[in-house]
Amino acid sequence: MRRQITLLVAATTSVVLLAFLLPAATLVERVAEGRALDAAQAQAQVLYGTVGLGGQDEVSTALLGARTDLDVAVRWTDGEWLGEHRDGGPSEPPTTPTVLDEDGARRVLQPVSRFDGTGDAVIEVFVPAAQVRDGVTGTWLVLAALGAVLLGLSLLVADRLARSLTRPVTDLAQTARRLSAGDLAARTTPAGPPEVRDVGAAVDQLAGRIGELLTAEREAAADLAHRLRTPLTALQ
Repeated sequence: MRRQITLLVAATTSVVLLAFLLPAATLVERVAEGRALDAAQAQAQVLYGTVGLGGQDEVSTALLGARTDLDVAVRWTDGEWLGEHRDGGPSEPPTTPTVLDEDGARRVLQPVSRFDGTGDAVIEVFVPAAQVRDGVTGTWLVLAALGAVLLGLSLLVADRLARSLTRPVTDLAQTARRLSAGDLAARTTPAGPPEVRDVGAAVDQLAGRIGELLTAEREAAADLAHRLRTPLTALQ
């Protein structure tokens, strides 16, 4: 019974932890991705005015001050790339803001219309996969450790609870065995749930009743022997 209770609590706790930890892990991953994309889009917005109004030299100077943890480049109207351009991306410049998924990395493309009407430039911010998942693995490890601690605590509590439930039943069984062996002085110790205590009280009452019946039977046998002694003496 103790083992069954512990296994039941372990199974229930595992289901609850999975129902909590899996969505939490997914949320952490999405938050990290959103944080990385926000940083990339913020960098694109910083360059937006310069790319739309300035010349190539001004854009190149602005790119030198871009974030070092991101690869930032600008596709000029003539197709020339300024800054650190990562290979890949669409062959034709997009006409609307676009985010591309490339093996876990993200390529953020922001088209910019030039004020002089020479065409559209494109700001490209490449976010490496490590940046997209920054902090995800560590947070997952923390969540896994938290789940393991909670599971261990639940098993410890379940074992204590199962022991408190099974010990009175075990004591009750031992008392019943002593009574069956003829030890009428055996009594239970009140413990455990109310139902188990009621059974123990009933067993104690039964043991007391058996003792009373045996005492009455001995007294009756002694009285009968006393009554038979005089007639038997006369017959002898």
